[in-house]
Amino acid sequence: MSTQEKLYFTDREVAARYGVSRPTVWRWLRMRHLPPPESIGPNTKRWKLATLEGWDEQREAQQQAIAPVLAGQ
Repeated sequence: MSTQEKLYFTDREVAARYGVSRPTVWRWLRMRHLPPPESIGPNTKRWKLATLEGWDEQREAQQQAIAPVLAGQ
């Protein structure tokens, strides 16, 4: 199944998407650097693709807003 067809991601898949370890995914979540996953079962958490894409766009917009400020220093 391709990434475009997949709607939910496990912590392992989120880690692979961002090139980090699984503990880093959970650390980012505790630090609120990653959007929270949805509960899809009693002990099952998954991230929606649309949520991750929205977070990616938000991070990119923040970086673009900060870049001119940092360049002026």
